[in-house]
Amino acid sequence: MYVNAQPSAMNQEYVNKQRFILQVVIAGAFYPNYFTFGKCNEKSAVKELAGKDPKTTVMLKNIPPYGYLYHKQLQSQLRQCGQVKSIAYNGSKALVEFSRNPKEAFKVLPEVYLAIKMLQLKIPFELDVHDPDDIRKQLQGVAASSLESLRVNVDCQKQTVEPVEISFGALEMSEMIPSRFLSIKITEIVEVGHFWGYRIDEKNRTVLEALTAKINYQNLMDLSVPPRPDLLCLAPFAFVNNRGYYRACVLYVHGDFAEALEFKICKMRPSARSIVCGERWSYSASQRFASLVSGCTLLVHVYSVVHGVLHVDVFRYSRCKDLVNIRDVLIRECYAELAEEPYESQQSHDLLKEFLSDEVKKEKQVPVSSRQEEKHLIGRLLNCFSDNKSDAPTHKVKVSGPFSPYELKCYSLTRVSRFRNIFICKDSINSIVVHDTAEDPFQQLLVAADISVNAAGSVLFLGETSLMPPIPGLLALLSMLFAPAIELRVDKTGKYFTGVLCGLGCSQTSGAPLLPENDMAVAFDVQFGVEDITEINNLRTAINKLLCERAVYSGQDQMMELQENIRQKLLWTKLMKSYGIRVQKDVKSFSLYIKFESYVLPFLPQQTCAGWVLAKLTGNPRLIWELK
Repeated sequence: MYVNAQPSAMNQEYVNKQRFILQVVIAGAFYPNYFTFGKCNEKSAVKELAGKDPKTTVMLKNIPPYGYLYHKQLQSQLRQCGQVKSIAYNGSKALVEFSRNPKEAFKVLPEVYLAIKMLQLKIPFELDVHDPDDIRKQLQGVAASSLESLRVNVDCQKQTVEPVEISFGALEMSEMIPSRFLSIKITEIVEVGHFWGYRIDEKNRTVLEALTAKINYQNLMDLSVPPRPDLLCLAPFAFVNNRGYYRACVLYVHGDFAEALEFKICKMRPSARSIVCGERWSYSASQRFASLVSGCTLLVHVYSVVHGVLHVDVFRYSRCKDLVNIRDVLIRECYAELAEEPYESQQSHDLLKEFLSDEVKKEKQVPVSSRQEEKHLIGRLLNCFSDNKSDAPTHKVKVSGPFSPYELKCYSLTRVSRFRNIFICKDSINSIVVHDTAEDPFQQLLVAADISVNAAGSVLFLGETSLMPPIPGLLALLSMLFAPAIELRVDKTGKYFTGVLCGLGCSQTSGAPLLPENDMAVAFDVQFGVEDITEINNLRTAINKLLCERAVYSGQDQMMELQENIRQKLLWTKLMKSYGIRVQKDVKSFSLYIKFESYVLPFLPQQTCAGWVLAKLTGNPRLIWELK
């Protein structure tokens, strides 16, 4: 394959397009070694993580009684993965949360992958523990049973160990969100739809002006202690060419990010075009978003609050003084597309509506029982059983994990592998896949260059794997693009395509399916029409022409022209343009292993590299397309 060594002016977008083209080439080279992932039960996963952020949190089980006494051992064993922010104990389960850099995009932290990798590599997690009877004796029977499985939160940055307060956070919520609509100004853009800012309503403006005036008259001194998370201080910050000292809260040890509120535009994800031209958001999408929101007052409508981040609709005033929805602009210009909100966001949305209703406002704050006694007893135990004061631990306990309920399992799309377990080789970069967008209904494709089987034939091992971009419909597009023969499936009404059966088709003489064990069935997760199938067929014809011409001619100029033609056809399909494509909800797979059926094909003139030819539309709701 010829690759242009002189990229165009949009250098990074060109590089990303080339990477996508190479991924498509890999998918064609190793067809039908196609695999995908099972769906994550988002509701169950949220419950298992007790509302913690799956992008920053891993779970450990088989925690011994009074597990919080050994939090330093746990923190020490996970330190090789990254900086531990907190450990939440709930009975025999511990949830370990790693620190997130607030200036980075929303994605699963490398620390989470490294922690789960420890389990895959069978690195033992063992704790040196004390006999529970010795601990109970130390308590002298005072609330011993309640402390044994008490819900405790260990803040590793503040170095505090406290019982979890059972609270609905009404006071904090009312301070953060006095109403559903807020006027804000943006001070830092992290990525498209993700930014930091502060409220500029009249009350906040008055307070901020008073604080700024007071700060300007102070004789400021350097910090007497090193910066640490949650430390309140004053920090230099430039905003609209004005540099001064602003109130700051250190949120991450590698920086002193000084913003008040974190926002994310709700019901939006990157379009296929943005993903192809960028790792997530393209350069042009980032520039367009910045031009829409920078340097002006914005109105946000709060949809939900998830892990301290406000999911919002963002509006700005147009020249005609009309409100313009930023998300609608990005979708109209094909930088983004509509998406469902995560389960946690939907739950928060319902709670927020209830919280802001008149009835709840009258209730004031929910009374919370005091935990001072429990806190005192925890401190007493920690003091008694610290490493330098207590007797030596009596035995070891093996802890299960770390793992994440959002980790996905891989399965094959071909008939021959449907009852086999699938394992991705440990040395593969894709050996662990954690789903950070469990709400997305579409399937993501994994292509394997090397496949081996165990002696019993029950397990497939995948090597040299490539994870395709998370683009709706890409799995179906690539399957139809590289399959020798396909049968399209339609719904009961015969109006919509629902899926496709890919394989070698039927024997022209006997009518029997050819190697049916390698047939592959794909349910459509986006709506495909006749126009889309025609585009894919034209692309297939262009690829065939390139291969045929390559066998006859070897001129580099002609090869470049043919390759560029294929690139443009691929990048400008309706699927890649993200225009008019609708994601199908509640995708139901048809009978996955229906065999190809034999039909009498009408006479067709011989054409070189004709791609698929429509053979016959039968009374059965099926279409046959064959390669001629």
